[in-house]
Amino acid sequence: MKNILLLVTAALVLSCNTSVKESQSLTELKTKKAALITKIDRFSKELKAIESAISELDTLQKLMTVTSIKAEVKGFNHYIEVQGTVKADQTIELHAEMGGTVTAILVKEGQNVLKGQLLATLDSGVIDSSVLQLETQLALATTTYERQSRLWEQNIGSEIQYLQSKAQKESLENNMKSLKAQARKMKITAPLIIINAFLILIGVLFEVKVFQTYKFDGRFAYNGLILSQGFTPFLYLCATTIFWVYKDKKMLLLLLTLCCLSGLKGVYFGEFLLLGLLVLSNKEFKKRFKIIILLRLLIIFTTLLVTLLLTPMFVNVLESKGLTSAIFSYRTDNALEIFNQINENNFNILIGALETEVVRLEMQIFDVILFFGALGLVAYFLFLQLLYKKIVKDSVPKVFFATILALSALSGNLLYIPLSSLLMYLVLMSLHSPQKNE
Repeated sequence: MKNILLLVTAALVLSCNTSVKESQSLTELKTKKAALITKIDRFSKELKAIESAISELDTLQKLMTVTSIKAEVKGFNHYIEVQGTVKADQTIELHAEMGGTVTAILVKEGQNVLKGQLLATLDSGVIDSSVLQLETQLALATTTYERQSRLWEQNIGSEIQYLQSKAQKESLENNMKSLKAQARKMKITAPLIIINAFLILIGVLFEVKVFQTYKFDGRFAYNGLILSQGFTPFLYLCATTIFWVYKDKKMLLLLLTLCCLSGLKGVYFGEFLLLGLLVLSNKEFKKRFKIIILLRLLIIFTTLLVTLLLTPMFVNVLESKGLTSAIFSYRTDNALEIFNQINENNFNILIGALETEVVRLEMQIFDVILFFGALGLVAYFLFLQLLYKKIVKDSVPKVFFATILALSALSGNLLYIPLSSLLMYLVLMSLHSPQKNE
């Protein structure tokens, strides 16, 4: 049918062209055009009617699939896909001073971090191995130098042997310092002690009570962000040990200043005992130097303790209860009161208190006996023995471990505050070298 329509249209056009040739009258042409348009319209209608009839009768035709949906009024989301680069307003790139493989990332994406927080650690296995080898060589060189020195003082041996042993010892010591400095650079961290010092300074200058050790008046003591006075002595002991090992004199001096401002007898006693034992156990210090340092430590400790006891609050305790109660903060009084209440009906020697009102004395051994009896005390000592045997080897860890135990015997916050125990264990592990102990 489409071909027939084309033929008709062509015939009409030809006829029009023929008519145009025959007559050039404008009126006639317009009349013929109108007649042709009428015919085309009539033919189109007839063609549509024929096609409609064919579609109804033709059962083999391929119809187009049509899907319909109900029109509804709803929101229209229009999306535009583009490519670009997103940049943060504030970015910080952290790099360790020493290169290496990252062994641990201690923060999560999007986490808020503070100055002083350990963010990541790098593999320091090669440096640790070098330190172990160098420690063995240094020990031998130190022994050789001490022997050559004693012989030289007795005019035995040659001067060249003495100088060679001395030079070798000093060279190994310098190498050791360099390796330990590299090991420290394998961590991305920031100093917590500096932040705490800044907060304590604010507390002292502006009398901010939130940074004070105690929340009552009449006692000068500042803890900074360390809100638990029971945890403070153990934290400061751990920090002092670390700074001593790495020979960081500036941080050690800052830390000791914070200890003086803490106003805690436990801090004074712990730092005096720790530093005293570290000085005595150090083979590099001469006898005269050790005596001088110990005398200075004793003077500082005595001055701080006397100054603290002369404050109004402690003067009242001294006048009413005596020196022992003031020094031990009523711990001895509480111990005597509780032990006077103990009898065979409310206390079992093996498992501890049964029906008595249990009160923490803050004296570690007595608390263990009171709560868990003889069995608990045996378990406590077995645990300490196991810990000592496994990871406490060198002189510095031994001094640190002994000081922690002595302090806990008087303050009792080592097991009562789990963070104190955890921190002690982490410091001992950081001072422990598994390869050296095998």
